[in-house]
Amino acid sequence: CIKKLIGKIPKEYEIILIDKKDSFEYTPSLLKVITDQSYLHKISEKYGVLFPKAKIIISEKFKVYSDIIITEDEEIRYDYLVICLGNKISIYVSNKKDIYTVKTISDALGIQKRINNSNEIAIIGGGLTGCELAAELATKTIKNISLIEGAERLVFRLPSRASSKVHKFLTKRKVDIYLGEKVLKNENNKLHTDKGNEIRFDLAIWVSGIISDTSFLIKKDFGDAIDEKDRIEVNEYLQVKGFENIYAGGDICAIDEEKTAQMAEKHGIVIAQNILNTINNEEFRLKKAKDSAITIRMKKELVEYHAQSWAWLLSLGDYDALFGKKKFVFGYKIPSMMKKMVEFLTMMRIKYF
Repeated sequence: CIKKLIGKIPKEYEIILIDKKDSFEYTPSLLKVITDQSYLHKISEKYGVLFPKAKIIISEKFKVYSDIIITEDEEIRYDYLVICLGNKISIYVSNKKDIYTVKTISDALGIQKRINNSNEIAIIGGGLTGCELAAELATKTIKNISLIEGAERLVFRLPSRASSKVHKFLTKRKVDIYLGEKVLKNENNKLHTDKGNEIRFDLAIWVSGIISDTSFLIKKDFGDAIDEKDRIEVNEYLQVKGFENIYAGGDICAIDEEKTAQMAEKHGIVIAQNILNTINNEEFRLKKAKDSAITIRMKKELVEYHAQSWAWLLSLGDYDALFGKKKFVFGYKIPSMMKKMVEFLTMMRIKYF
């Protein structure tokens, strides 16, 4: 979104980026840092380098009101706001000893330090992230890996053919797969499931139970825009419900579609274009008499976002992957090359274009 705004937004506007971390991270390749620490240099870059003309604020805690943001050190008033904070992982067992999550490079590096001293590794969640992580570890380490999934098949959101291919790939590499089981508790470094299994582990990585987090929003201002799943409701222009100058994109949106990096990037493009269109139309409106016809014209010029079925790539280590769209699925070598090319082109575009 910032890339699209820089150079096009009028000079009187200042772009401010607020985040808990100081770098852009290409999350689709985040798991590779767990087995190769040097990989972080390929998939990350400091915000200050990427956006030298923007003001960067690093803050662990902040609160968002309908007209102001309060961080740990300052108050920031805004004309336009874009909310794209993603989601978080909820570990629903009370004893979280030796259980980790992986959402950032910092998380990945923390897990990487533990792996050397861990022989039994359990992964809770057999979706895209869980299967990619299991494949990453199975192809690059000699650890004993267990993968636990509550659904009756792996990557259940994808076509059954994709599930079969992933299952075959992982079992061939001696990953123990538990399907239709939910973890109930962690006791003495054993995960107890609802089917009575006790899965021994030295290190557990929890990638299930992904939920939205809107705790940073002041509820008296945004309560009507937050749905029952704690997601932000948006209209067809990605404007937050009840606001014309506040937008939301990425995982936190209450849009029924697969949450992918490709989807989030498309959201950013639409939001940036709508902010630019609104500013341009506002300048036009200031020069003309204010009437309903001009307001209608401005609204029609906003770009609509339509949810769609995106193509997907599922990495299975360094040399294999699956590609699919709707019911079409194929693997392994060509999709792996495609995934590497997507990563390379995305980082080049972020850094240089």
